[in-house]
Amino acid sequence: MYNVFNTEQEALDAEGYDFLAYKAAHYVESDAKYWETTVRWAIPQQRATDSKWVYLVCPDGSKDHTQEEYQTDWFPTE
Repeated sequence: MYNVFNTEQEALDAEGYDFLAYKAAHYVESDAKYWETTVRWAIPQQRATDSKWVYLVCPDGSKDHTQEEYQTDWFPTE
């Protein structure tokens, strides 16, 4: 499942919030080095099909976002 947004900024803001929620739920002091180098949950991407912005659902993030199942035609193949 992916969270879906109309703009890049909406996706970036939501992803930042989701990452903080994920970090709060999983932070362990012994993993401090990991948390110093991990700065986000996912990188939002623009879909080729409709120009909406998406990123993989974070298990500890907000459940208020529009969510859709991944479709193979969302991103162009390289």
